[in-house]
Amino acid sequence: MNIAFFDAEYNNADFRKNSLEETIQVGFIICDESKLLQREEDYVLNKYMTFVKPTLTKKLSKYVKKVTNITQKQIDEGVTFKEAYSNILNLIEEYDIKKIYVWGSDKPIIIKEFILHRKEFTNKQRKIIPRIMEDLSYDISKKIDKISLQNIAYIYSVKPQKSHDALDDALTLMEVYKKYKILNKDELEEFKKRKALFKKYKKEKNTIICRNLLFSDYLNANVCENVCEKCGKQKM
Repeated sequence: MNIAFFDAEYNNADFRKNSLEETIQVGFIICDESKLLQREEDYVLNKYMTFVKPTLTKKLSKYVKKVTNITQKQIDEGVTFKEAYSNILNLIEEYDIKKIYVWGSDKPIIIKEFILHRKEFTNKQRKIIPRIMEDLSYDISKKIDKISLQNIAYIYSVKPQKSHDALDDALTLMEVYKKYKILNKDELEEFKKRKALFKKYKKEKNTIICRNLLFSDYLNANVCENVCEKCGKQKM
């Protein structure tokens, strides 16, 4: 069975409640699931990434520029929403994709965007992508409290790709999925240790010592005792 991993970056200039986030970059990776889980080679069948021009808010917010490192020029030269998602629809049909895995709020955002662009797609087309999307964070949160993709990657001993890049985040999600489905004995033991450390980290996160400490740094240090109380950075 062929599956896919999807991630997108969004522009939201004002952050008002209920304001619409718009796609500015998509990353899409298609895999042969059986080869992926058996850890064979050549399990990635295709990759797709493009920048997308927003419709309502054409100028990138300062926050989005800072977090994603996406430039206004990349967006201005990007494709339209219709072209980006038409290409994904074509890939879904070409590879007979049965499931698209995402992390977090991509599905509700995309549903809203398809409503905004409803005149550009048929009713059937608008339903295809949301219908086969599955939020992997929902399944994992049953075992671990709400967590970011980057932090769950560290717990599963996956080295995260560049954060807030749609294709890199889709790659990280793919590797997390592989570990989530199948862990060997040694990997399972390491997962248990890291999961316990994350729970400890969450309890200590609001303390003066750990307030400014990322989980990755906490994981490397294992304990917070070697951290500067003033700045939250690890002591040398």
